[in-house]
Amino acid sequence: MVNKNRFTGRGESITVEMNDLIDVVVFDEKGEVIYLQKHRFEGGYFELTVTVDGKPAKAGVDSFHKLIDRVPRAC
Repeated sequence: MVNKNRFTGRGESITVEMNDLIDVVVFDEKGEVIYLQKHRFEGGYFELTVTVDGKPAKAGVDSFHKLIDRVPRAC
């Protein structure tokens, strides 16, 4: 699930409409990038299928933390 939040002047977090291009990354067993491309996310639950050359080991959205994440996790 993805969502986008903003903070008000009072420090309150509010969810706002999302329509953003975000990096999707697939890594091989050595940790090398075998797929990196921006995809549009509109918030909520989603399913994305990509085709890669090589054997994928893990994948992530915004794996290089270009966006601010209050609770960052490894891809």
